[in-house]
Formats: sequence, structure tokens, C-alpha cells
Amino acid sequence: MLVKTFLLFALFFSKQVFVDRPAFPAVGFHDLFNDFGRTLAYFFGYCFLLLYPCFVRLFSCLLFVCLCAFFLWRLSLLALFRLWLLLLFTSFFLLIFSRLLLRLHTQTFQHAFRGIHFV
Repeated sequence: MLVKTFLLFALFFSKQVFVDRPAFPAVGFHDLFNDFGRTLAYFFGYCFLLLYPCFVRLFSCLLFVCLCAFFLWRLSLLALFRLWLLLLFTSFFLLIFSRLLLRLHTQTFQHAFRGIHFV
């Protein structure tokens, strides 16, 4: 997966610098920086979307294990009710947070693809 991501990054960077560049007029540093920034935005957005589900699952599992260990150590009915409420609010927060991040990265992808012309 890392090799595929690196090859994708190299492909887009080389395509933008060498294929999408007009031969005339001369290209300034500012234009090259804009294309490089667009390529980086696409690359990091792609990496984030690949790794984001792993991070959410890992965080959810660790949170659940830690909370279960803590509440089993101090077991009571009130503690179990608090655990249920905490897990409910945590899952609700993760759902909203993931929707917001997905919307943000959709906009990032739209910005990254602006100006890239596929051959």
C-alpha cells in the first residue's frame, strides 16, 4: 500500500511538472509551487482516506477496552450506566466527526483535481 501510494504521488508530480507544463512561456517558481501544493493535497488526502478507517477502529477498540477495564475494576450499576452513556455519546461524536472529515476531504479532492487534465 505504501509503494502504491508513493508511485501515485510520483506519477501525479511528474505528470504535473512535465506534461501539463506549457513549453512557452517560461514557468515561474510560483506556478510550480502551486502545482506541487495541489499534488501534496491530493497525496495526503489519499493517504488519510486510506488510513482513517484503521485509526477510527483502533481508537474505538482501545477506548472500549480501557473503559471496560476501568468499570470492571470499580463495578457498580451506576458505573455501567455511565459506561453505556459514554459509549453512546462517543459513537455519536465519531459519526459526526467522520462526516465532517469526509466533507472536508471531498472538498480537498475537488480542489486537488482542479487543473489536472488526464491524458
